[in-house]
Amino acid sequence: MIDMSNYNFKIIHPADQIWAQIDSAYEQTIFHTKEWFAYLHKIYSIRPFMVSVIHDNQVVGFFVGQKKWGGVNALYSPPMNTGTNNMGIVMFGPTTSEQLITIYQEFANWVFKKKIAQYIKIDDWNLHKDTDTYINESVYQDTRLLDIQHQGRPTYYINLKQSEDKLWHTMHYKSCRYCINKAIKNGLFVRRITDKNEITQFVKIHRQQICDVSRRKGIATRTYQEERKLLALCNLLFPNKVLLLQVIGNDDEKRAQVMASGIWLIGKKEAVWWTGASFQRYQHYCPNELMLWEALRIIKKEGCESLNLCGMASYKRKYGSTITYVPRLFFRSHPYIITMDEILKKIYRQIQFYKRKLKGKI
Repeated sequence: MIDMSNYNFKIIHPADQIWAQIDSAYEQTIFHTKEWFAYLHKIYSIRPFMVSVIHDNQVVGFFVGQKKWGGVNALYSPPMNTGTNNMGIVMFGPTTSEQLITIYQEFANWVFKKKIAQYIKIDDWNLHKDTDTYINESVYQDTRLLDIQHQGRPTYYINLKQSEDKLWHTMHYKSCRYCINKAIKNGLFVRRITDKNEITQFVKIHRQQICDVSRRKGIATRTYQEERKLLALCNLLFPNKVLLLQVIGNDDEKRAQVMASGIWLIGKKEAVWWTGASFQRYQHYCPNELMLWEALRIIKKEGCESLNLCGMASYKRKYGSTITYVPRLFFRSHPYIITMDEILKKIYRQIQFYKRKLKGKI
């Protein structure tokens, strides 16, 4: 366990040597990697802001995030509206939530003293774990957090430390295991993309399936920009940090079709379900359930200990998932500091409130 009783901070340049150190870090996630920031730079023109955490003249971790002006100088970790689920400080050795919170308090004091920023917002996945267990929302009642503004972002996750047999029996029978067996009986199989030359065609079909889902939900069809993001994501993270799967099966006319496809991000300990979709006309073959089951098996074999399903959509419950909370911490140099994203969020909530009121739902 790292003793963080005395430590300092230093702004650093994100050189290849630094990225190599981060790759070896104990608490690294896919969102701390050089490949992920290559994606953020290509699509959003975001460059990483890095600070080393120093203890006894040795670097024991790094803060990774984005420095941005949004009404005030701010540090965001992760960058907002980029699909980056979490980030924060990555440590080289195991630390408790209590130690991490102490580091964040000292880090915030250092940032404000150096006038680097006036506002800090951090989502740190590693803060919700102690003694290798997932903590529920009651962690936020801990006295360690009383002086820090915070909230919990709920998400479904699957613990992959369980045996494959237990993972199978944890899934709901009627809506999941039955569907997987039905898909196999119908001759469906899962294919992994292993050739980079196939990515363009994979993304083209995957986007068509996403558009099909969007239309069914009454959401505006995804644009070319969305396809560009998917292409960049798959190409920059391929092959070791992204899993691309397709479900192949014969339709009613015995023609082979790509019925469903999905993208998973692969980190050192945690995988992230990025997106998955299928054509409505093939859903009675149950390709989605088979696809996620095979993804779980592959991700587990590659050493990941958990799968973050990223969100609270009700259908994710049937896969044997559990609700966990990603801690979000806020630090302000002065109590009155407010950023543009907070103002816009308040306006959005007010608009939604009055819409519901006009419809008689309140």
